[in-house]
Amino acid sequence: MRRVLWAVVGVLLAAQPVMGQCRAEVSGRVITEPGKPLAGARVAILPVNPFGGGGQGYCVTDRSGEFDRKLDLKVPGSYEVFAEKGDEGYPNGYVAFYDNYPPPLLDLRCGTKIADVTVRLGAKVAYITQIEAFDAVTGKVVKNASMTLRRVKPPFRAHPGVFRIIAGGYLPKSRPGEGAVAIPSNVDISYEISAPGYVTSKRKVIRLAPLETMTIQVQLHRTTGAMPRGAQSGKNAKLLLQIQETVARIQAWHGPPSMARTDEAEHLCDLTQKIEPKSVDARTLASIIGLMQSKDDSVRMWVAAALGNLGPRAKSAVPVLLKDIRENDCVPFVALTSAATARVALEHIGVKPPPERCGP
Repeated sequence: MRRVLWAVVGVLLAAQPVMGQCRAEVSGRVITEPGKPLAGARVAILPVNPFGGGGQGYCVTDRSGEFDRKLDLKVPGSYEVFAEKGDEGYPNGYVAFYDNYPPPLLDLRCGTKIADVTVRLGAKVAYITQIEAFDAVTGKVVKNASMTLRRVKPPFRAHPGVFRIIAGGYLPKSRPGEGAVAIPSNVDISYEISAPGYVTSKRKVIRLAPLETMTIQVQLHRTTGAMPRGAQSGKNAKLLLQIQETVARIQAWHGPPSMARTDEAEHLCDLTQKIEPKSVDARTLASIIGLMQSKDDSVRMWVAAALGNLGPRAKSAVPVLLKDIRENDCVPFVALTSAATARVALEHIGVKPPPERCGP
């Protein structure tokens, strides 16, 4: 599940304005791709550096698609304006997997008043209504399977456009029916299905029209069935070493969040899909769990997914995963957080996740 949080960690200056003393006001409108105003859309004005400025919730557009937002700025600087209306097929623009147009970029300072800001949303999303993976030999449903979706051509931001959905796990709230995954419409999207102990399916490309639905079913072939025990043991030992090296690189990374660090966390997730969970020793498992202390939400998401790949072997991670859910379950205007992945990880470990605490 790769989120677009490639912002640089802000360094708070010693002399910051006190909350309530530095105010700004932004007004404008939200329009759809055809240029029509969108009433009832949620609008959030978020700092380019979320760790430096912090978000302040959202406002809702009126019948004319217009909004007026007054802000108490913790840190003056660059802010972006995002909008969403999930129940009508316009998902959270903060997740760049959906982005077709860049959000307005504003320079907000104390006393700034900016009017006539236009937030343009892309085409309505399409939906994958069912994801199923079956064992090619037995025909049984494959557990712990996951699907990785990629925009064939990344959007305006420089990132791979990766969005991982764990089958049977986290599903967006904005869906036409139970069990649907929203994807950008009128865009080439590739997908592949993977699962521990199975060969990853061949990458396929789909392109769906707005609000079109699709069912995905794949057969996966085992990778370890014909492998001699000694060879399998050697493979797990090699994977364990790669996991330890990857964890060490993530731990050694000091400084602001970056795509390189997130890529390492994604690589860790991929490695834990391939290794036999029982081959992960307690010390290595503890070091993986320790990565959940990262301040980078995108890193925590991949680490939580990695722990979920280990299933019951990662039972000692339950307290940390529950803590992440408590702290990140209701982040304003963020559709995908590490809490969502942590919920799925708990299910794979064998623990029922707590109910969501956020209202509509």
